[in-house]
Amino acid sequence: MAVALLTGPLNFASIRPPGVWLLVFLLGSAGICWAVGLALEKRIPATPLPVVIGLFALTIAALLWLPSFASATAPAEFTRAHLANVIARWPNSIVDFDPKAVIALHAGLGLALWIACDLARDRGWMLLFASVMCVAGTATALLAIAQNITGATGMYWRTEGAMPGRWCGPFFHHTSAGAYLNTVWPLAAGFVLIATRPAFPANVRKTVLITSGLVLILLLGAHTTHISRFPQFAAVIVALFFVLRFFRNKFSRLPKMALLIPVGIVAIAAFAGRTGEIVKRWRLLDFAPQRAAHAIPPESTWPKLVRDDLLIPNIYDSRILGDRGEAWRTALRAIAARPLLGHGPGNWSGAASRYSSDPYVRSFYLYLQFAHDDFLQTWTEWGAAGFVCMVTLLPGSIIAVGLSEPITDEAVSILGLCASAGLTMVLLQSLLDFPLQIPAIALNASVLAGLGWSTLCRQHPSALLT
Repeated sequence: MAVALLTGPLNFASIRPPGVWLLVFLLGSAGICWAVGLALEKRIPATPLPVVIGLFALTIAALLWLPSFASATAPAEFTRAHLANVIARWPNSIVDFDPKAVIALHAGLGLALWIACDLARDRGWMLLFASVMCVAGTATALLAIAQNITGATGMYWRTEGAMPGRWCGPFFHHTSAGAYLNTVWPLAAGFVLIATRPAFPANVRKTVLITSGLVLILLLGAHTTHISRFPQFAAVIVALFFVLRFFRNKFSRLPKMALLIPVGIVAIAAFAGRTGEIVKRWRLLDFAPQRAAHAIPPESTWPKLVRDDLLIPNIYDSRILGDRGEAWRTALRAIAARPLLGHGPGNWSGAASRYSSDPYVRSFYLYLQFAHDDFLQTWTEWGAAGFVCMVTLLPGSIIAVGLSEPITDEAVSILGLCASAGLTMVLLQSLLDFPLQIPAIALNASVLAGLGWSTLCRQHPSALLT
């Protein structure tokens, strides 16, 4: 599990086929080790009933599709040909959507959540999972900072050809980098808070405070190395919540070194950030509809309209939500057509091609892959069972933490709340972006959800299947 959490983001976010299968192998290996441990201990894993329901729904969704890939919605001819051209031009900006890989990955993610839920009842395991995620996040942040400072033209300073959008660190798109950082930095903040507890060993207090403080500075400062707006906005809001929740009452004493956090963030922004681009991007926000929209041409003419950058200009939609709104409406149409079974795991492009006539949504490389709403995309691809699985396991974990009663172990209580904060940020972004379609982020979200569910396991044994 630790190796999976470390390699998941650093291996190009595990979007490339070898990376996906490596993640599947690591999570499968973790599952085998866990199963052997359960057998030796002669116990059944602690599992809250909602987790049982979610994992059962995932199993049903996968079993329905394993023998029936042929029934997946076939893409329209334009989408089939255009997607092939996009993959040929930018192979490193395409998430692997082979249905077998998608199903195997989601099985591994469900297993990771279950393992974390069971093991993190033990304080040591919770600290281990959180520590490894912080280490991986630190490496990712340092990579993004170093690449910005050196003006790298490719990930890991590799020459792989031009990419269609802005990348950051090991992530092919800046919005994914921001989402990943938001899954990790609350855990670093949690370690800072734990070290301020009166019961924390005094002999290591300073070391833990300095280390976790530096990690927190790096992770928050790395938000200035990308230009995605929502992750930055979410980080500011949740950081304010931490200040108001923990530093204005007796629950925590604000250490003097915490005053260095904003100074460190400003320093990273000055030397490695993209502050000018960030300001320009925020100024681009415009909620007004387009003044005019062109009539949509026949699909048979679209190949001639495709520009050299492999998209058809966005001039056909004047509604206030623009292309995102059309992607969401496409998903809703596709869901209405096949609500129970869905259109096939990893087959958003096939479904979208049949239920949208917007040339931009049908040609832009991101809309070819993503609905820009993970909940709608999950239902579109996996059907009702997949949607039930997602809603039960992920938002359900946040609700479980919110309903949990205070426990005597402050470290567990703090990390459970911090895990919930990170999961909340990524799920909110999932409503308008695609973070959970990126394997490395989906793995972090699954483990965070498992940490959240583990707090329920500690308090309500009567709700468990044990």
